[in-house]
Amino acid sequence: MNPFPPSASIFPASTAFAPRTWLTGFAWVCGAVLSCAPAAEAQIFTASASTGYGSGNTGFGGTVFSGYPLPANGTTPSVALSAGLLSADGDATSKMSTGTLSVSGMVGGASNTPVDNHNYYVSGGGSINFNDTLTLSSSSLPAGTPVTLTFSIEIAYVATAQHTIGTLLGSNQQQNNARYLLAVGAGASDTFGGGSFYMDSNLNKAYFDTAPGSGTKLGIFTGTQHVDFTVGSQVGHTVSFGLSIQASASLDVAPASLTGFGPLLNQSGSALAELGTAFGASADNPAVVLSSAKLGGAFPAASLANPMNAAAAVPEPGAVGVVTALGLVGFSAAGAWKRNRDGGR
Repeated sequence: MNPFPPSASIFPASTAFAPRTWLTGFAWVCGAVLSCAPAAEAQIFTASASTGYGSGNTGFGGTVFSGYPLPANGTTPSVALSAGLLSADGDATSKMSTGTLSVSGMVGGASNTPVDNHNYYVSGGGSINFNDTLTLSSSSLPAGTPVTLTFSIEIAYVATAQHTIGTLLGSNQQQNNARYLLAVGAGASDTFGGGSFYMDSNLNKAYFDTAPGSGTKLGIFTGTQHVDFTVGSQVGHTVSFGLSIQASASLDVAPASLTGFGPLLNQSGSALAELGTAFGASADNPAVVLSSAKLGGAFPAASLANPMNAAAAVPEPGAVGVVTALGLVGFSAAGAWKRNRDGGR
């Protein structure tokens, strides 16, 4: 049984960059698909990473790695973009030695009037989708012995979005936005009709938009940033497990006036979203062994889903920066993207 219903996908089903309209709402980043179908056995994880930029309804360039087969310990190919005064980066990394996954997206940019009066957008992000089948076995307990599995997920994140828009009026305000989105979805179910659990990524996310300055944190992104859930099963049964994570950043930047009628002023901005996730599962009876079909051995223990491992999985900010020009302040990993392992913005 698939732990993710079709609605669990949090990316649009496209491998090309769409017009600027994909920057509205929560489907604006990677052009990637979080498919809920089990990946081929050779693919431990299905990862995606992307960058892109354009103006209005026209995409000018970018890179997409969609459905990339990520091994148990590895990362997506380097995905970075530098186009004039626009920069972006997207990454996805797995490290199953500690039961951790991480994704990141970061962008920065500045307008350039009077040389260029385009209204530019730029985006970057990464995602990972992991589906596995766990076999419950025991050398001392007979088949059919009831077992309760506890799945644990811990996150740590860094997220920020900012721009120099000031207090613009009317439509000018919408020409300069910086946004980030983080999301986590998970599910598990006994494949013989036993217990099941589903954690909707739409109810476990953090989102922020600098214009009009609105944001939200839901589910695992509040409180202790830790989730435990149980699934009933039996010795001899199999349990399907799925985990999806996403981090994306986006920026609109254009020359604008403070009043909507005065001279055009150059604007600049940046956004960063980094997410580290530690996960695992354990049986209530220590005589039960959980074997992973994808890992070819033991599934990560629930004890690995702790704050230390999650924080250690948060990726270091990439070397993405914006060229300082025309007296504008540049944004860099050392400046606007200051590291904060405790998460939050």
